[in-house]
Amino acid sequence: MKKFCVNCLEVLGTKSRARLYLTLQKYGKSSVSELVKKTNLTQPTVSYHLIKLEKCGLLNHVKVGKKSMYQISDTCLYDKGVCIISGEK
Repeated sequence: MKKFCVNCLEVLGTKSRARLYLTLQKYGKSSVSELVKKTNLTQPTVSYHLIKLEKCGLLNHVKVGKKSMYQISDTCLYDKGVCIISGEK
């Protein structure tokens, strides 16, 4: 049985973070500028919330040139198993 990660659920309780997470879930790997366009949030807001989402383990990023590309992480930061929010793959 999978356990709920209270930390991740708490982080997703913010409307802007939930919007960013759902946008990444829908479109896949995206840069900050792409997320700004897709969510109609400002660049500072997107950057701030991406950092929060990454710190709790819901997202990870890779550098592609000068851009950071963000994507949903499928591994729970806390128990190293499959993240219950992203689902099994």
